[in-house]
Amino acid sequence: MNKTDLIQKLEQLKGISDEERMFLIDLINTRKKYGLVWEDKTENVEEELRDKIPVLKEVEEKAIINDTNSPNHTIIEGENLYALTSLISTHQNLIDVIYIDPPYNTGSKEFKYNDRSVDKDDSYRHSKWLSFMHKRLQIAKRLLSDKGVIFISIDDNERAQLRLLCDEIFGEENCYGEMAWLTRTGSMDNVTNFSKDHESILIYGKTLGRLNGIQRTFSRYKNPDNDPRGAWIADNLSASKPGGNTLYAVVDPGTGNEFWPPKGRYWPYNPETMMKKIDERRILFPKTAEGSPLIKRFKSEAKFQTLPISSWIISETTPESKRKNNTIYATYNTSGTKELQEILGDKVFEHPKPTALIMQLLEQSSDANSTILDFFAGSGTTLHATMKLNNKDGGNRKCILITNNENGICENVTYKRNKNVICGYTNNKGEFVNGLIANNLKYYKAILVHQECSR
Repeated sequence: MNKTDLIQKLEQLKGISDEERMFLIDLINTRKKYGLVWEDKTENVEEELRDKIPVLKEVEEKAIINDTNSPNHTIIEGENLYALTSLISTHQNLIDVIYIDPPYNTGSKEFKYNDRSVDKDDSYRHSKWLSFMHKRLQIAKRLLSDKGVIFISIDDNERAQLRLLCDEIFGEENCYGEMAWLTRTGSMDNVTNFSKDHESILIYGKTLGRLNGIQRTFSRYKNPDNDPRGAWIADNLSASKPGGNTLYAVVDPGTGNEFWPPKGRYWPYNPETMMKKIDERRILFPKTAEGSPLIKRFKSEAKFQTLPISSWIISETTPESKRKNNTIYATYNTSGTKELQEILGDKVFEHPKPTALIMQLLEQSSDANSTILDFFAGSGTTLHATMKLNNKDGGNRKCILITNNENGICENVTYKRNKNVICGYTNNKGEFVNGLIANNLKYYKAILVHQECSR
């Protein structure tokens, strides 16, 4: 039976409402497409937003104001869908970097939907998580600036689904890729004999641009002959593939020695161009006929002053001799817990991300005046990292955190941590750690009001 016949039968079908009939016809008319399909699960918070609007109410007694010239950071306590909705009117297209560490939906009751924990036996577990993330990521895209970048931490449990969801929202063409972060050293899960020792960080842009990369050191570049063109290195002159007339003998004009490219290789230039390079004193000839000529490559002519950042995030304990210039080296997940204990004195939050990791992500994606958002703020690492980065490079970045106050987390962890970081604190060794005082912080609550009350 074809689609037209089915629609005619539905038009004549009795016992169903017009709304049900239109829904079934719409299903028939929906074309199949590549991507995710899930059953959308309405959240209670969505229903509340139908006739109410979210507003931000400042808690003035929690404000920390040190200097009018310092960056103003914001903590918003409340349901993140409320807070994100309120930011549309003030920050649309103005957020440069978003970092989020959403619930991983592992079935360990860390993910709640409509105030109920979602366990691993829930048959709608993935649909609920996708519905939850879809609404928030749609708003996140609206908030991102044209050059904006979003980083999302995730593990294998929802990584594949999240990648497809982000392809749909941000566009597959705007995916930078994903980073793999080695999070642990010890093995786990002796049942399968397979230890999951990494997490992923997905990276998308509002449009695909360039990350900042790792600054090249150019430490190998020297200028022993005082060349007016500046520092240089002696580099390989041969090429692996032919490019026209590129297999010939190069003659050293000073000695008359002839040099052929190494076996199986070619010169990168034709004879005319090679002579021009020789006249420009760019070709370095060996003292004997047994050697091979090299070419001067000048620092000033380097096409890129940065190296592309590697997708591997490796332990900072990696020996210096084995390190690569374009790699992020970060601590394991446990160091985030120890760091937070140093600031607050107790273990008050499970698996906070290390500040050093978030700092390096911000170095890749922000400039000195960027605005940064984290709407799964948890312990507040992203604000802490923002302030440390500003302190490191003299930046004026501003950070907005959003988190609920379940079990007092916003007041007693997120706010208290960053208050201590700004004002100073005594660590577990009894040593006083000076505060990053060149920062201001304001605290708001996201509340709902009836629409007529806001007029």
